[in-house]
Amino acid sequence: MTSSMTLDRLPQVTLDGLVEEAAQKAFQTHGCLEIKDFLPVPVIRALHDEAIACHAACLETGDFARVGDKRRMIALPVRGGFGDARLFSSEPLAVLLNGLLGASHVINFYGCVVSQPGATAQHVHTDTEGLFGTGLDYLAPCHAINLFVPLVPLNQVNGTTQMWPGTHRKPMVDHESQPGLLPEVPLGSAILMDYRVLHRGRENLSLAPRPILTIAFSRKWFIDTQNFVRIAPIKIAKEDFERLPPDQRALFARAKLYWGNKA
Repeated sequence: MTSSMTLDRLPQVTLDGLVEEAAQKAFQTHGCLEIKDFLPVPVIRALHDEAIACHAACLETGDFARVGDKRRMIALPVRGGFGDARLFSSEPLAVLLNGLLGASHVINFYGCVVSQPGATAQHVHTDTEGLFGTGLDYLAPCHAINLFVPLVPLNQVNGTTQMWPGTHRKPMVDHESQPGLLPEVPLGSAILMDYRVLHRGRENLSLAPRPILTIAFSRKWFIDTQNFVRIAPIKIAKEDFERLPPDQRALFARAKLYWGNKA
């Protein structure tokens, strides 16, 4: 049997395949999945243009966080193209997340990480230091999951997110001795990754920004106080929130914490 840490590519599943028990088992084993044909390519291209415009506006106001060399993280308004429910509450995605995080899971972050041309590779990290700070962190069920939707193809020129599958279950002392995966992801596909998996954004060797839409889902009781200090992680106005159907309001319930900031 292939070890999680010796995979030659990410486990792949179609969007409809997320409802299968095999998808949940693969994610629990490896800590990551590639979702093929997550969204139509024309939709992704439109989101790319919106994200670049939002990024430019955030640079003017200073509403961003630096997350590496020439790499910035911004929250995105939940409206326009980014109000498309297929991004965060399609039935297949909800079925998988219900199984992994419980039916009352919420969104902790709704935004984008933009790596500028010439950005160097990030340091290897996990998105949380662990709930307990002990070996229990490798035994506990998943508490938070990132959904990455690349808005440009991830490849050797644009760069990608390097991952070490299985590291949510087994610590890795020397990651340099194991190259991990450098997935090439076409437009329209997406990646799910357990918060505990070791990873890093790789360098951007292209002449254009590399925006990756990032949605962090978690169990209802978890609040990420490590990554979202500089910016409010959910940007949705009260009137837009009230127009959402009840199930989507439940997903974005954390937005109420940030209405005193910028919305």
